[in-house]
Amino acid sequence: MSLVVDRMRERAPQAGPDRWQAAWTRTIELYAPIWRTRGWPSDVEFQVDAATAVALGMYLIAEERDIPVAEVHTADLRTLLLTGPGHAEVALWDRKLRELSHDPDDEADPVSAHWRILRQDQAGSDPAEFHLIPDSIWFDPTTRVGPLIGDALHHALAPIWNVEF
Repeated sequence: MSLVVDRMRERAPQAGPDRWQAAWTRTIELYAPIWRTRGWPSDVEFQVDAATAVALGMYLIAEERDIPVAEVHTADLRTLLLTGPGHAEVALWDRKLRELSHDPDDEADPVSAHWRILRQDQAGSDPAEFHLIPDSIWFDPTTRVGPLIGDALHHALAPIWNVEF
């Protein structure tokens, strides 16, 4: 097994709503075969964060539509990506969680606990100065700026992984 897959399994929830656990199971099934042999050791945590974004996105869509997680597709996840600053995505995902009766700040909520990882703002004093080279051209997982959610989900859905479901 690879470090990425091991870390994904460690982060997977042991409690919480059934669809939340199903979303993690499906995410691991989809990405473990790909990420088992790809990536650099410095990318491990970012790939686990990307898996978290996929699982959370699947959960939000499945809950909103009252469908099984298996019926959520990559096109559905792309609807959760906004153009512009990551703070707009944070507001969108926060709102969706609240509509599903999750308090994003509730430390006892297993869904919200994972969301807090993705919404953390890593911005410095002037975030614009860090965007000299877009992540799509050169990604450096050691220099996170702004909320993680957008970059993580973009990474998981990137064409390089050839993942369509």
